[in-house]
Amino acid sequence: MDAIVKQGRVLFAVAITAFGVQNLICARFGLGVRGVPSFPANPFLAYVTGIALLAAGVSVATKLRVRVTAILLGILFLLYVLLLEVSRVAAKPMSVSTRTVFFETLAMSASGFDLGRNPANRRPQFQAMGRWFG
Repeated sequence: MDAIVKQGRVLFAVAITAFGVQNLICARFGLGVRGVPSFPANPFLAYVTGIALLAAGVSVATKLRVRVTAILLGILFLLYVLLLEVSRVAAKPMSVSTRTVFFETLAMSASGFDLGRNPANRRPQFQAMGRWFG
């Protein structure tokens, strides 16, 4: 089971890093990226989001503060869904592409929260304390 969790963490890190690179490239050319938190109207926010996604992917891949990083990614994707995608779905409820982007981003948020909840990403000393007190 640990091998499956490790591979899932690595795949998640690769995807988040790719989203960060994609966001930086599209911010450079002023393109909007659907499904990835991006702000094409404000290049500064697009660069900040791209760098944050890139740093988060590297953090998860190298096992540096995986739990905190995953929870922050879940919050980022959830805020993106609530602030940007809900209004798009409400404006075009029958658009399949709009609903697909909505649910993909919501699934990425849930993936971040699930990775942050995973006991394999907790610090070893807290697991030992859990054995003593639990």
